[in-house]
Amino acid sequence: MTGRGSEIFPEKSPEKYTHGHHASVVAAHAVRRASEAAAFVLPQLKSPMRLLDFGCGPGTITVDLAEHLLPDGSVVGIDTSEDLIEQAREYASSKNLENL
Repeated sequence: MTGRGSEIFPEKSPEKYTHGHHASVVAAHAVRRASEAAAFVLPQLKSPMRLLDFGCGPGTITVDLAEHLLPDGSVVGIDTSEDLIEQAREYASSKNLENL
């Protein structure tokens, strides 16, 4: 997962995210799952697709999407917040997925 959005778009700093990156917002986002937040698109996603998750946040939906695309699909998550990218990397690492 990559956190270079603020370098590519310097006028769009992480502080400009509509909902902010307050701990309560991040905690609420960390419990979201693809089965709820992306249920409408899951039937269309099939291995070996490759998917880009813009604004992946803490990575919970991104990881679910990667699991959905097994065995040969993959997902890349990007976000403007380095802190959220680190949290997403840690979560992804705990799932031992190689397609993320």
